[in-house]
Amino acid sequence: MKVVSLFIAGGTGKRLWPKSDSTCPKQFVDVLNCGKTLLEATIERMSFVSSCEDMYLITDIKFRSIIKSIKLPIPESNIIYEPFGRNTSPAINLSMKIIKEKYLEDVIVIAVPCDHFISNFELFKRAIHQAVNYCSKTNSIGTIGIVPTFPNTNFGYIKKGHKLEDGMYLVDVFKEKPFVELAEEYVASKKYLWNSGIFIFKLETIMKEFMEHSQEQYTKIAEYHSNNLHSFEQLSNIYDHLKNSSFDKNIIEKSKNLFVVQGEFDWDDLGTWPAVEKYYCKDENANIVNDIKNILLDDCKNVSVISYSGDIIISSGLEDVLIVSANNKILIIKKDKIKDIPNLVNLVEKN
Repeated sequence: MKVVSLFIAGGTGKRLWPKSDSTCPKQFVDVLNCGKTLLEATIERMSFVSSCEDMYLITDIKFRSIIKSIKLPIPESNIIYEPFGRNTSPAINLSMKIIKEKYLEDVIVIAVPCDHFISNFELFKRAIHQAVNYCSKTNSIGTIGIVPTFPNTNFGYIKKGHKLEDGMYLVDVFKEKPFVELAEEYVASKKYLWNSGIFIFKLETIMKEFMEHSQEQYTKIAEYHSNNLHSFEQLSNIYDHLKNSSFDKNIIEKSKNLFVVQGEFDWDDLGTWPAVEKYYCKDENANIVNDIKNILLDDCKNVSVISYSGDIIISSGLEDVLIVSANNKILIIKKDKIKDIPNLVNLVEKN
């Protein structure tokens, strides 16, 4: 069966402020200074399974100029713009409606977030191929679970059920982001995997799931006619009446046909500064800098300075502090307060 890759590029980007913000979220920036945006890296990663003609991107209309500036290999007709975000359930539902109009036969769709870092590429390919192969023979929905390396409270967890084949299991239950004590129990049990947010399914299978578990949303989006002269105005009216709902909660947690492939590759969700700083080396005082030519630390411990500006930065006598310089903005925050960054950004935006 033909395999279609769907790239989901939403979000506000506030947790990686000031490099990322609501006008240019993380998937559209080069977070690791590697020469490509997270979106470009994601598209490149999925080229082994989908041709450019079989790739789709869904994002907010307000990012249209950013998309054009990146010059993606995806055909412009395969870029789906939402009038505004309503979370991942309407985004995937709308994408399935539009993809269904193109393909005369059923296809397998891989829904992929655009803010992941993945290495051990051959192991990633193996996991995707295994999930695609199983989906092609069944009416199941697959996901990729990641073997947890520590009790992370920023990820959801998947409990493994009955073993289907090597490295693949039925899903027992999805668990929301846990408190640290519960996360420790999950990791110690070796029965749980991190929820990567990558989903694999037949187009017809997922449409039936939307009909069963989200009939009101499904019915409203079914009214959309993408070839209509006033189609975007019509879509805006439809979105006005849709609830904000995630794909995980709206569909995945209600489905009875789930399996998970245990991914053995290195994976990370680059959604926070602690996730980003892991990819830089620490010195003997646990300090991190990403630009040794322009950053000087004196008598500092556990200080991270990540600069995208090229400015000279000098820090002395600090401990447990994060400093980020980007886009003519500077963040200076104690590391135990990093979780408060979105709230601080909201205050900045209001003022």
